[in-house]
Amino acid sequence: MNELPEIDDLRVKAELKKVLDSNTFKRASRQLELLTYLVKQTLAGEQPDEPTIAKEVFHIENFAADKLGTVRETAKALRTSLAKYYITEGRADPVWILLPRGKYIPDFEDHSPPAL
Repeated sequence: MNELPEIDDLRVKAELKKVLDSNTFKRASRQLELLTYLVKQTLAGEQPDEPTIAKEVFHIENFAADKLGTVRETAKALRTSLAKYYITEGRADPVWILLPRGKYIPDFEDHSPPAL
């Protein structure tokens, strides 16, 4: 479930910057391009589909169904890298950006410590 009403855009953008600057994603430029695009589109209220992502992120103009594998494989790798990030470097981050399986709309989870 996307929790955008509870987490403001500034907190999401700050978390995206942390992820972009992390060691986990140091050599994952395609994953970062996809993550950045999906977060920005989600914050803008858009819901991109695979052909749109293929065109706008990976610059695949004329693609067949097999070219969507680029989007799917990068999304799969991104999910794995995000999981690694949040069990290591990002475990104490107040906002987590997750990409649920089968979706291209990230979820934003509040992991702030509870107020006393």
